Amino acid sequence: MEARDLLKEIDWQNRYGRGDFSVADVTQDSRRAEEGFVFLARKGFKTDGHRFIKDAYQRGCRAFIVEELPETLPDDTFFIKVENSAEILGQVAAVVHDHPEKDLDIYGVTGTNGKTTTCYLLYELLNELGFKTGLIGTIKVDAGGEEYSAARTTPEASEIFRYLAEMRDNGCQGAVIEISSHALELNRVDNLILKSAVFTNISQDHLDFHEDMDDYLSAKLSIFDLLDEKEGIGVYNGDDAMIRSGADGAENLYSFSLKEESDFKAEIIEASAEEVDFRLNGYKFNLSMGGLFNAGNAAAALSVLFNEGYEAEKLDEALRGFSGVPGRMEKVENGLGFTILVDYAHTPAGMRNVLRSVTRLKYNDLIVVFGCGGDRDKDKRPKMGKAALEYAEKVFITSDNPRSEKPENIIDDIVSGIDFADYDSSWKIIEERGEAIREAVKEAEKGDILIIFGKGHETYQEFADERINFDDREEARKAVRRIEQ
Repeated sequence: MEARDLLKEIDWQNRYGRGDFSVADVTQDSRRAEEGFVFLARKGFKTDGHRFIKDAYQRGCRAFIVEELPETLPDDTFFIKVENSAEILGQVAAVVHDHPEKDLDIYGVTGTNGKTTTCYLLYELLNELGFKTGLIGTIKVDAGGEEYSAARTTPEASEIFRYLAEMRDNGCQGAVIEISSHALELNRVDNLILKSAVFTNISQDHLDFHEDMDDYLSAKLSIFDLLDEKEGIGVYNGDDAMIRSGADGAENLYSFSLKEESDFKAEIIEASAEEVDFRLNGYKFNLSMGGLFNAGNAAAALSVLFNEGYEAEKLDEALRGFSGVPGRMEKVENGLGFTILVDYAHTPAGMRNVLRSVTRLKYNDLIVVFGCGGDRDKDKRPKMGKAALEYAEKVFITSDNPRSEKPENIIDDIVSGIDFADYDSSWKIIEERGEAIREAVKEAEKGDILIIFGKGHETYQEFADERINFDDREEARKAVRRIEQ
């Protein structure tokens, strides 16, 4: 397409230049700008993209979308002035990539906890059912031929549509997208058209970004505004009172649950650390992941596919091929006679979901290693500590991506809000995360369950001035090898 074709599909205030040259992509990062790109200058939280117009030009970019025209306008450029460039990034990306959102069945999943697992379930089930489907999520991006690492839960709109276009070109029929509240609030997904939307649950998180829980809920519920007006179907957690308050009675929305009556109710038959057997509306299913809450995630994914007309027998067969999710109730094999699980849960509710599930299993002592992330909602820190102490016999408090904060200050926030006299658990503070994992493995005995919370699939530890390689699973394996040798 030519740059001037953008004028046909976006609202604009002014223009400069002819724009009679081809463009094939859009970016808001001048470091990625090159010939054939549109550079969109937006005003961010920390910097103003208009400062980097010259840099984008020097890298070969000649088409620009701005809120303010620069003083000097080179003859070989094309500028479009708009009211709010940030709000139309997705619209521009959709146009530049020839509207891949119209060529794919798109499934969006949001929620405080469980969205990664639910996305993986939908993604793998659809592929097992013969419906080639890509994935955009926390752990990876699968564009239907090429896989990429994921920098954040939901990328910028320019990247989303670039991935969707690649999926379409690689023969995908569908795409599953993990959608954060940040993405919903910051217009990253505004131009998507969802065939199905899933809202897994809501609990305290991201209150460093959202004003309060009502604001957080409102952002999450807006996923249903993205549904296709004619055929879109939404699915929500009927056990969650906050979600029910905003979703009950809405058209084309269906509920799933583990407790309350709903359109799709799952009933647990048997559960272990490795798998869960359950019934959903009378049909029996087996999930190769531990955790009762994961039966709820499976119910969410299956509800979507039941609504699309897939038969229970086909869904059961597809679910049996599910291989689990990296860093979600992931078992670290060892020959020491105890169970080690690594899980990404990093909220009070997320930890409680895992811990409640584990208490149904047979074990001697439950051991927990956890920390709290820096530059994030501080109010949840003591609540996470209380969750660990309520369920575990032994608790190791450590560091977890302190970012710009000092690890010892984060740990102080955890312990200062806890009256340890209220709990029978033993606890230790070991700031260095690797050492905390080694000590926990060393103290674990036959029949115990050790859960390492917080990082899950992540392979790094983030500090103020550096990011180092760090993997909870590998640290646990190294600790086991030391003992086995």
